[in-house]
Amino acid sequence: MRKLALYNLFRGIKRLLPEMAKFQEKIKLIIKIVPIDEFIESLK
Repeated sequence: MRKLALYNLFRGIKRLLPEMAKFQEKIKLIIKIVPIDEFIESLK
């Protein structure tokens, strides 16, 4: 059961990777503009 859950999680991550690549450049720009400490605080 645990193995299946890990497998599904891994598949989900693999599916998300291409999407993450698309946003990576935007994320880099955002990090340059917004201080990381403020960004982390805004996520809480």
